[in-house]
Amino acid sequence: MIPITRPYLGEEEAAAAREVILSGWVTQGPRVKAFEDAFARYVGSRYACAVSSCTAALCTCHYWSPGSNRET
Repeated sequence: MIPITRPYLGEEEAAAAREVILSGWVTQGPRVKAFEDAFARYVGSRYACAVSSCTAALCTCHYWSPGSNRET
């Protein structure tokens, strides 16, 4: 394996991950909603949508882009 970068994660990150895993909400839970709300406020938007990857983000943008004939 070629080490590209080493993550700098400590006890705080481990505790946060543990809390989420034990909550039963690994995806689409209250932490995701809190992140979306905070991000929307930060960028001055009414809404934000967290996705799991760059591919998901690009697909979402393409799907909802102007001229896509989708109802929003």
